[in-house]
Amino acid sequence: MAFIEIENLMFSYPHAKEHALNGVNLTVDEGEICLLIGKSGSGKSTLLRLLKHEIAPYGQQSGEIKINTENIGFVNQNVESNIVMDTVQGELAFAPQNLGKSKREIALKLAETASYFNLGNIFNEKTDCLSGGEKQIVSLASVFTVPTDLLVLDEPVSQLDPFAADDFINVITRLNREQGTTILISSHRTENILPLADKAAVMENGKIIFCGTPV
Repeated sequence: MAFIEIENLMFSYPHAKEHALNGVNLTVDEGEICLLIGKSGSGKSTLLRLLKHEIAPYGQQSGEIKINTENIGFVNQNVESNIVMDTVQGELAFAPQNLGKSKREIALKLAETASYFNLGNIFNEKTDCLSGGEKQIVSLASVFTVPTDLLVLDEPVSQLDPFAADDFINVITRLNREQGTTILISSHRTENILPLADKAAVMENGKIIFCGTPV
């Protein structure tokens, strides 16, 4: 079942001479891991941000984006900017609090999330005391304190050391396999992600020039 359908998507930033996206077509099925590959400036980040309207860039857009859910989580490459609260507990509570959940509901969700993401040892820590890898896992965990059917990841391991990157990839693979989360991820470091992907799409100059099953 098609979960994401992008048809002839065009996008240009204000005053830009060229399109950032130039006729992008992409289909991602429900439950798939789709890896987006391309050089810096190829349009990957623009495409991913357009999938979540709260963070979509401003500019001229045409074409269609159809997504069969409104429950979309987003984690980007900037480890520091992903964190908004000064404690791990506060970071996890942020989204459900904004949705007006009761204290009991929040407490239950935090306990469930901390257990699933193995955050027990850092649950009461200050976020500025965490390593980059720990911060990125906390950012990911905070996404799942509210319903999330589609996880969009923009270069999430680019600032992590190899061990932290492996841990992060293992967690998102588990989310996909156990919870059926559809994942669209961009990365320059493809060696550990490509074997796990159901689909790979290569971007160049604002276009997808190849899309298929990784060999």
